[in-house]
Amino acid sequence: MDSAYAAGILHLVLGSFLLWIVPAQLVFFADLVAFPVSLFFSVRSIVSIWCLKKAPTTAHVYIDKKEGEEEPLHVQANDGSTTVVAQTTARSSIRNHQATKRSKDSIPGAPLRAQNNPPMIIETKRKVPLMRVIMLVAQLALFVMVLDFVYRPLVFPGKDLVVFRPGYVSHEAAKLHIRYPRQEHLEIRYRASGQNMPWESAGGLDPPTELTDFTTTVDLVNLRPSTKYQVELLSSQATVRADAVLLETAEFKTAPMPHSPTRMRFGTGSCIKPNFPYQLTTSPDIYGFASMLDHSDNLDMIMFMGDFIYADVPLYFGTTVEDYRRLYRQVYMTKSARRLVSRVPMLHVYDDHEIKNNWHNQNDAPMGNAMVAYNEYNGAPNPPAELPGRSFYNFTHGNIAFYAWDTR
Repeated sequence: MDSAYAAGILHLVLGSFLLWIVPAQLVFFADLVAFPVSLFFSVRSIVSIWCLKKAPTTAHVYIDKKEGEEEPLHVQANDGSTTVVAQTTARSSIRNHQATKRSKDSIPGAPLRAQNNPPMIIETKRKVPLMRVIMLVAQLALFVMVLDFVYRPLVFPGKDLVVFRPGYVSHEAAKLHIRYPRQEHLEIRYRASGQNMPWESAGGLDPPTELTDFTTTVDLVNLRPSTKYQVELLSSQATVRADAVLLETAEFKTAPMPHSPTRMRFGTGSCIKPNFPYQLTTSPDIYGFASMLDHSDNLDMIMFMGDFIYADVPLYFGTTVEDYRRLYRQVYMTKSARRLVSRVPMLHVYDDHEIKNNWHNQNDAPMGNAMVAYNEYNGAPNPPAELPGRSFYNFTHGNIAFYAWDTR
């Protein structure tokens, strides 16, 4: 196996490992080295063969010919390759060389070979091996996929993302998490599910500001226990056809009365990365959320147990608040996430990758900026924290108690 094939296979192995097995940072860095090396060897090999395919070749010629038969010439070049050439192609060259004489110990009927004849120049045609071309195309395609997987948050930062979802829902109130980046006054209305139930207005809402990445949380109060509600987010910007424009919809079911006997069904999840395992698509998804959607009609809530984003995998973009916000927007941009969180309330605890791998230093940077983004997107819709500035909380659903700890 020559250097071009070896380097190409190494790049293919590293890129495949990154996209479909573990998107580790070290693997990405190794592939950044392996790809240009493999590209250099592959291109050099193909160009060399292409440029020399019609060049004259210094070769030794022998004729595989039994007496009385007409056979092609076999040209053995200095690089060890053998090319079959018609006798008529090389006939003029052969005339200029010394005559071939039979060896004394030759066996009758054996092939005649040139004895002591000097190398002669014969024009041969070399073909670029198809396997080398396929290898080069595969290397380029895989590296494009790696770049798409790693740098998509920078190319598509999700500045126009709109989010409207329920967070914590008690027996009498619900938190609604909103992200709306346009400067338009908003209105929320809600109603209990059922035929001909009237809509009630939760009042107007000033547009969120850039200070919180256009996110806010609104409380709906005076709700009925164990009741399913529909909610709508509308823009109060009047149009020719309507007084308001429907932007997003969501639904939730309130909890039973405290201490009442309860049966509950909830989902859990953790450790997600958009479009992993990788698929070549213009609409990346989160495949665990897509599976949850199949059961979402019967779920009372989802408890997400951390690593909602991977700030450092496969590449750590930086420590600013925007670096973290961008990753949360990437998750909420996916089609399955948008559908799931609008239908089922989702509560959160954070883990290390919301900050950095194996992070546990509460008072050191980048903990502060990371928690700002976490609270804007996932922390604010949670139940109230037990202590100001902390993330652990507890709540009840009927006679079932939940305790969410902060172990970082």
